Amino acid sequence: MSLSESSLWWERQWSQFLRGVSLFKDFKDEDFEKIIPKIQLVSLTRGSVLFRQGDDSPGLFIITSGRVRVVYRRINQESVEVILGPGDCLGESGVILEEKCVATVHALTSCEFLGISREDFSETLKEYPEIYLRLSQVLAHHVLQTNISRQNLGQRQAKFFAISSSLPFPERQFFSAYLGLQLQEQTRSRVLVVDMDEKFGKLASLFETQPPEIDREFVRKLNRREGAWFKTFIRRGAFGMDILSVPANRLAKESMQDIPIFLNLLRENYDIVLVHLGNVLGPHEQRVLIEVERVILVGSEEGRQEYLRLDEKMVSSVDPSQILRLWCGNSRPPGIFGDGWKWRIPWDSTVSDIVSSPEPLLKFSQLHPSSCQALERLARHLTGFSVGVAFGSGAALGYSIIGVLKVFKRERIPIDLVSGTSMGAFLAGLVAMGMEPEEMEKRAFKANREWIYGHILRDISIPHAGFFSGQSLFRIFGEYFQGKTFEDLGLPFSCVASDIESGEEVVLSKGSVTEATRASCSLPVIFTPFHREGRFLIDGGLVNPVPIRVVADMGADILIAINLTLPAADYTSGAKPGFLSSIFKALGGVKYPNVFHTLLHTLYTAEYEIAKSQLGIAHVIIQPEIKGVSWTDFGQAKSLIALGEIAAEKVVPRIKAMLPALSPFCQMPKRPDAI
Repeated sequence: MSLSESSLWWERQWSQFLRGVSLFKDFKDEDFEKIIPKIQLVSLTRGSVLFRQGDDSPGLFIITSGRVRVVYRRINQESVEVILGPGDCLGESGVILEEKCVATVHALTSCEFLGISREDFSETLKEYPEIYLRLSQVLAHHVLQTNISRQNLGQRQAKFFAISSSLPFPERQFFSAYLGLQLQEQTRSRVLVVDMDEKFGKLASLFETQPPEIDREFVRKLNRREGAWFKTFIRRGAFGMDILSVPANRLAKESMQDIPIFLNLLRENYDIVLVHLGNVLGPHEQRVLIEVERVILVGSEEGRQEYLRLDEKMVSSVDPSQILRLWCGNSRPPGIFGDGWKWRIPWDSTVSDIVSSPEPLLKFSQLHPSSCQALERLARHLTGFSVGVAFGSGAALGYSIIGVLKVFKRERIPIDLVSGTSMGAFLAGLVAMGMEPEEMEKRAFKANREWIYGHILRDISIPHAGFFSGQSLFRIFGEYFQGKTFEDLGLPFSCVASDIESGEEVVLSKGSVTEATRASCSLPVIFTPFHREGRFLIDGGLVNPVPIRVVADMGADILIAINLTLPAADYTSGAKPGFLSSIFKALGGVKYPNVFHTLLHTLYTAEYEIAKSQLGIAHVIIQPEIKGVSWTDFGQAKSLIALGEIAAEKVVPRIKAMLPALSPFCQMPKRPDAI
């Protein structure tokens, strides 16, 4: 291409683009002829700053590809942030009004701009003053419209994920396909799966479609800045899933520089993009890693060494905090993740048979429900819809939580993370372990007053640190949790205890689940404090009776609190003495022990006030009508469970409204073409 041909190509390409920009929409052909020779193409890498507030104006910039965050900071006012994308202008007031930069511009993605320096722009205006008049008129209208609408521009950014896997072929394609399906199902959004695996076409076949062939020569000739070019390569498969197959091994080396532009085009046309990279991280794949918001690394025992190799490559390419590591298998991987709960997807050898059978995605849903639920949780976690539930303290009142769980199961409301205090900690641990609410209910009915008397009385001791040693409680919890650690559980779980010496809140999320729940249930004076890791721990209700902030810190997006606290008068109004009061009466002949009565009232009041001050961050608060029921009335399981069901049913519509997969207001509409 000669210099004159190149110049004509440049003018045709960018004059056409600029005609779609509001700032230049009224310009005439002769105006563009005067402006375009001054324009330069400017590139900016992700995370860079174009200019800062207070700097001298560098010029006018029009975004052609990518997204930026514009931050306005004003004295004695909160900062204002807006997201801008292709076609938006930056620096207008600086070049026309000769002001300093009024905002700081951060590149959220790799970006390209058409830029004209302040000096070149000023010279052009002096030479052609009629442009200045026209541009000033346009700017006045543009600024007015910007002040009105900028707060709403681009706030919903596309979510971009890349996934690499050490699973064997074709299980790695199947994993990405099912995750893409869940991203679509859980969000009801426009989702695109981009298959860059070297094994061409397998992922698309899982959605019963066949991608068109792509060769290097064809890709080389494409103008990647024109948004419609890849429309012909997208296939709409089963379940309405869009697939784009672009094998990395068919891309030329020179196409590396176009990957950010290509990905930005996808951002503008889809809500969620999942790029499947396979098990190779070559130059093209590593360039993709730099551009995405989150990288998913999938490991398995069979591919352990390959997983470690992929991990090493990823860490060298992206910030380690961007990497979400998860493991496919039926046990946690020793020596891979270290301590703490990590993502584990139940997975076994039968999956490979399903992948090669007809309708594999449907069969997987039917034959591997626990794997499907884990992938649903992963999709919600990635897209900001994970549900966290905080189970409040309340001893026998905790039976009402079982009623809440029954309603959640019936209404298909998911639980992704759990935290709990005291009795709530015990029940949250059972949920994390995978126990169904029907089984909890069955066991609760067995734990009648006589059963509890028989177990508790074994523990009675001369009051030293508590009336009961807690050994029987520890043994009972051990029978439920069977030696499991937090890392063995199917859900992230944390429980709260109190350090009796320092008064600090202690969040337990590692080690023995039995020990942690026993510590959280150590009602002061009643049970002996539990010694764990050098601390004497007592009931967590003294510092955090409804640990909603704990589940928020765990990463939950939708926060649900089950609050069992009430003013002390509401607990005892109309209530019969509980079983502990009866025990004291039998032992000492006192009708209703003043010390016990005083202790419970003190705890009731303290926990109620603490809970009231902490529940503000919850999106939904479930408050069973437990007025008049005592903490110690373990013989009321049936009625308390029913009260929990009634309370949960009242808030079901509010919870579903926040979950696109369940909300009648968020159902996926008939989608227009993605492009």
